[in-house]
Amino acid sequence: MERLPAPVMGFFGRVLATVVTVVVGVGLLMFSLVVFAVIFAVGLGFWAYLWWKTRGLRQALREQVAHADRNPETTTRTTTNPSATVIEGEYVRLDDAGRELPRQDQ
Repeated sequence: MERLPAPVMGFFGRVLATVVTVVVGVGLLMFSLVVFAVIFAVGLGFWAYLWWKTRGLRQALREQVAHADRNPETTTRTTTNPSATVIEGEYVRLDDAGRELPRQDQ
């Protein structure tokens, strides 16, 4: 098989090829910027939606923390009975007088 000769490009052919290459490159860059802007806008919208939908939960958590800071005796970390022991999740229920209540299995 015979090889075809390379096409002969003159000065204007090279200039035209360079111009076409630059135009296509700039077009692709602009397209990618638009795609990234759309992805960013969709992500920002999704974040704003989640932020708006969870505002009640965040407010409730802030109120609980503020309440626990103001009233440390009502938090679950403290106990009124210093002899109460919790072992592997077992617990004893007491009434207001400190008497043990019957167990309620579910």
